[in-house]
Amino acid sequence: MNKFGGPAREDSKSEPFILVVLESRDNQLDFNSLHLKSPPGARDFGFTFKQYREVVPRNIKYDPIIKFECVFDDSQFNYAIVLRKSRAVDLYWNMQRVDASSANVEDIGISFDTMYTKMGKGLDAEVRSIPVSLGTKIGFDNSEVDKHVRFPCIYYQNIKNHIKIYKSYSLIRSTLFVAHGKTVSLYSVVGGEWAKHITFESDIKYMFRKTSSEDNPDDFEIGVLLKNNTLHRINSTTPRITTTWELQDAEVKIEGKLLHADLDVEDNKYMFIFTQGNGQGPRATATGDCRLSAFYLEGLYTIDGIKPDDLDPSTRFVSLFSPADNTQILAIRDTTITLYEHVPDEDGDEGAISHQYKKIFRFENLDAIHKEEDEQRFNPIHGVVSRDIESELFLIDKTCFYVVDIKEGNIKKIYEDQNCVGLYFLDNQYCYTLQHKQANKSAGFRLYDILNVIEKESDNSYTMASAQVGI
Repeated sequence: MNKFGGPAREDSKSEPFILVVLESRDNQLDFNSLHLKSPPGARDFGFTFKQYREVVPRNIKYDPIIKFECVFDDSQFNYAIVLRKSRAVDLYWNMQRVDASSANVEDIGISFDTMYTKMGKGLDAEVRSIPVSLGTKIGFDNSEVDKHVRFPCIYYQNIKNHIKIYKSYSLIRSTLFVAHGKTVSLYSVVGGEWAKHITFESDIKYMFRKTSSEDNPDDFEIGVLLKNNTLHRINSTTPRITTTWELQDAEVKIEGKLLHADLDVEDNKYMFIFTQGNGQGPRATATGDCRLSAFYLEGLYTIDGIKPDDLDPSTRFVSLFSPADNTQILAIRDTTITLYEHVPDEDGDEGAISHQYKKIFRFENLDAIHKEEDEQRFNPIHGVVSRDIESELFLIDKTCFYVVDIKEGNIKKIYEDQNCVGLYFLDNQYCYTLQHKQANKSAGFRLYDILNVIEKESDNSYTMASAQVGI
């Protein structure tokens, strides 16, 4: 009899137990719970061992289990798939067997939303998928061919929202920059090889592309923000040659606790840095010791003009992609959003940099914005675009899309179940998104016509490529 280790769980009375899965004589899963009456080592140590479900016998010859995979959903329901020595497969829902197949299956896998069977050898072998959302109707009759799944990537589907191996990537000319751990790796697209690796003393928190010249906004460099609160620049005088990119000696130190950072996605001029603590002067005292700064060219500059109540640790600042001539940024706090716009220093000295922003509008009590299940606050907005700043805003978080009516000051439309984990604005009408699997859409790379979404009130999109997506 095989024994499969199980995770620690809690029963309906919130009492902990260990799930123990056994293999029965007829090669089925037998789910049990182990409850401790007292801690191990105690003089009166004791335990109870309870069977979850009665195992209905079946008449098969010895056919041992060679692979077993299972997951628990948010409602604590269990889904499991088993591969036996004969290459037959069993499916389980809520700790009981619901279907079996004698088909010749090469391998099995499971993610938090789908069971998979690989029907042959090699990377091109047919893969069939079964949604776990079917519940009691889970079965091979409801399986379908899934051409977009790479079987070795199923494991990463399960850890994609918990472990982020690659922090970021960016392309400048023919060099691809990939951030991972403490290292930025440079890949030469022309040469087809990894040409260089730049390692820092601390883990990388953000890597981003930024303007390197005030005179030529099309000259770019790489900015790196480390977890030790230092900012670094990777630059090159001949950017077309990958090996010429070098780490610059000067670093910028961020004072205080880093709350979050957001890139000016339209012009790539500024990396907005929001911090708390170690402030100086009357501004720090009056605003609760929080401040918004901008990393521009080689320096970090404090931004003036932000209303004191928006300089709160709970506020999230997100840059806005819009037709406006000047940089705009949105402050999101509780159910209030405020739009700020950069004020150029037209009367100042030549070459002077203005750090002044002014308030354009503020909306309060936008209660419809999605909230986390366990926290009464925003599900962080990570993208904002507007085609007409006097008409509408289009907000994106990891769960929903929102259309905000500027004239009415409310949210007029919510598109739920979008599962967007990455986006890129081509202009103020089109945006590309990377999205997890949805109820009626596969995971992958999509293109949205924002005007179409707003006017037709439908989240129609164009699939550019179907793929397994992680954060």
